[in-house]
Amino acid sequence: MNWPDGAALTAFGRQALSLVAQQLRTESVTCLLAPDYYCQTMLVPFLMEGIQVHVVVTGADCLMHGDALLAAVDSHPGCAILHCETFGNRPHADLAATLHDTAGRGIKLIIDRTHSWLDPATTPADYTVASLRKLLSVPDGAFVTGLRAPVALAANHETDEAVRARIRYLGDPDLRGFELAEDAIDDAWTPAPPSPQSLHIIDALDARALREQYLMTADRVRAALNERPVPGLNVINPASSCCVALSHPRAAAIMDDLAARGVYGPLYWGPPEHLPRTHHWRTDLFTVPVDRAWAGREELLASWIEQAAAGCSL
Repeated sequence: MNWPDGAALTAFGRQALSLVAQQLRTESVTCLLAPDYYCQTMLVPFLMEGIQVHVVVTGADCLMHGDALLAAVDSHPGCAILHCETFGNRPHADLAATLHDTAGRGIKLIIDRTHSWLDPATTPADYTVASLRKLLSVPDGAFVTGLRAPVALAANHETDEAVRARIRYLGDPDLRGFELAEDAIDDAWTPAPPSPQSLHIIDALDARALREQYLMTADRVRAALNERPVPGLNVINPASSCCVALSHPRAAAIMDDLAARGVYGPLYWGPPEHLPRTHHWRTDLFTVPVDRAWAGREELLASWIEQAAAGCSL
């Protein structure tokens, strides 16, 4: 895989965002506007640099409303914008227009492409950040573009421990190992370079072929679900390659049912603690995987989703 031109490589996405936050602080940015549905580690790096965070209302696709973002920009001088392509969704027309307008006003834009880095970039940004481990079986690996100058990163103990925990989990995946690895990563805030193990895998990756396989599997799952509609079950990322993201009022019960069959969604954000919200946290969302293990098994996966959703009375 070819890394983006001018990218700085880090072990984890939060470390890449830390580099962005440090640079924005030197440019007198005092607040960050971000979606109100987010991964906690997207916002913490900015708070650690003394940058206030204000969240903006999102729609059914988990992307910010353009008019709400524009109003927030007008009421928060000195702000930057963090746009996340959540579940691989791209900006709808009003959000795209707002991002174009604010760029013309000199407002810095950071795009988190953790869910969409396999797909071509469509929105210009001052900074682009992505963590690759959410869509790949690698211990670590992330990048950031837009930094003013090259950064010299050195290994550190916390990152090394987190990478080792990820390697143990990938070698024998279970819930306990996953939680231990995530706990270790939560201590790894100081930016460090990716591990040699991950670089070896990522450098050899055929990203185009991987995207084609992911997208084909995702489209087949979505098509199968469309043929067997279940009340309350909706696809919320109809064109994305990263996963199939769905909403249902009983999402937690569906996830438990799927997990009992060995189906674990690659992307999930639990309710944040002590971080801003504009409304009740969304608990109706879940994802299903589209990696090679599910290629050719799309009908089966869709039937399991249907059965799990149908068993959850509305």
